[in-house]
Amino acid sequence: MKVIVIVILAVVAAGVFYVYRNPIAVSELVNDTPLEGAVRSTLGTTRVYKWRDTEGTVHITDEPPPEGTKFEQLEYQNDANVVPSVATKNTKNN
Repeated sequence: MKVIVIVILAVVAAGVFYVYRNPIAVSELVNDTPLEGAVRSTLGTTRVYKWRDTEGTVHITDEPPPEGTKFEQLEYQNDANVVPSVATKNTKNN
């Protein structure tokens, strides 16, 4: 009996560790369910939508775009830096 309890605790601990290390993978399991908000806030993930309007302006919002608009769904951990780095020129100073 002790062995079974130890095995179950080890499996649960491994599952918790996996969720802690890979929150984005787990949040896909709860997409569009009543648990989605609670899981996202607990795991620290944010979903955003990136899309272009008819004038070519790029929008990044936390709400889905208007019906029929092509969009890209992105997910980030709240503590991640999602700002792209600025391209620099390599110049020689003479």
